[in-house]
Amino acid sequence: MSIAYSQFLEDQNLVSRREAVPFLSYKGQKYLIEQVAFTGRDYKVYELETAIELNGQQEQYLAVTENFELFSIDVYANEKDFLTTSHGQAWVVLG
Repeated sequence: MSIAYSQFLEDQNLVSRREAVPFLSYKGQKYLIEQVAFTGRDYKVYELETAIELNGQQEQYLAVTENFELFSIDVYANEKDFLTTSHGQAWVVLG
């Protein structure tokens, strides 16, 4: 960061900081995560910034298990059937 920029931020009473941005890494692609929608017992459901196509379906909410497996979800199903189609391995990474 330049000295001039640092001075500008200080003059405006602003704080500069860097934050890691989480993304979903799946099949060599990176997809930005908007938020953690909710957490289950052994998985988290993430809302992606933009929907992706998996098996011909547009998916914006996806679950990643503790075993790094990516699932589509059915929000109307009971807890036992909530995770539907497995799409293979995926990771949530800070970048």
